[in-house]
Amino acid sequence: MHVNFYAIEEDMKLLMRVAEEQKLRVMPITYVIEEENPQPIAAKDYEVTDAQFCFIPKEFTLEDIKYIEGQKGKKGVAVLDRDESPVIVCAPPVLWGAKLDGGHLDVEGEAAGHKFSLVERRYDFLMRSIKKWARTDKNQGYVGPATEKLVKEKRLQLGLGKRSVTLWAGFRGA
Repeated sequence: MHVNFYAIEEDMKLLMRVAEEQKLRVMPITYVIEEENPQPIAAKDYEVTDAQFCFIPKEFTLEDIKYIEGQKGKKGVAVLDRDESPVIVCAPPVLWGAKLDGGHLDVEGEAAGHKFSLVERRYDFLMRSIKKWARTDKNQGYVGPATEKLVKEKRLQLGLGKRSVTLWAGFRGA
């Protein structure tokens, strides 16, 4: 399951509030092994950067989240095992000058049946919230309200990799 979205800081705060309502906590995708093991952070307290992170339901413990040591130049770095960890992965949008590259939410793996279904339900709620936002043309993602305003004022351009993306004129959420 996958959804693309475009969100500046203000819109990301909206998404984090929805995550907090759903009792989701935040964990990093990677961490340096020599440092202290990461602890889940409340979504409302997490400072979003352009680094990927994952949402985990508050019902889960650290034993539910699996990390493996990185390879090929990433020795000493633990990387989330996406196949074995029931999480929602978030790659936030990245701002490059006046161009905002799309971010995405994903659910991967099928670990621990009942735990995976809980993650799916929380993902569905986040996705429904995002789908209330404006849409892009050619169904390439959803645009947060603050981001949409900047795009309409021609102060921000949307992109998906090297492609430019535009708003779908007149369409509002599902």
